[in-house]
Amino acid sequence: MTITVGQELWFVYSDHYHRRGKDEVAKVTKVGRKWAELSNGYRVDLHTLIAEGAGYSSAGRAHVSRAHWEEEKRRKGAWEALRGRLREAWGGPPRGISTENIRAAAALLGIGLGEKP
Repeated sequence: MTITVGQELWFVYSDHYHRRGKDEVAKVTKVGRKWAELSNGYRVDLHTLIAEGAGYSSAGRAHVSRAHWEEEKRRKGAWEALRGRLREAWGGPPRGISTENIRAAAALLGIGLGEKP
C-alpha cells in the first residue's frame, strides 16, 4: 500500500486513549521513509499504520477507510465467536464432522494440526 500526501485515513484511537477524542478522518500531511504524519498530530508507521507511541502504548491505528476498519471489526468478531464456540465443544467434534472435514477446515485457516503423515 502506498500512502500519499493529502490521502484521508480513518484513525481509530486505542481504547486507552478514547478520552482524547472520537475516531476521525485524518489527512496525511507528510510522508517520510518510515512514518506518515497526520493532520491529527500523530504519525503512523508506513507498513502497519500504527501510531507512534513514543515509548508508550500506541494512541491508535489508521486504516485506509472507515469501511476497511468496519470490515476488520466484523472479521475479528467472527473469529472470536468461532474460537469461543470451539472452546465450548468439550465433548469432542460435532456429529457428522469427519476427520477430513476437520483437516480441511484447519488447512483453510492455515493451522497445522501437528499430525505425523
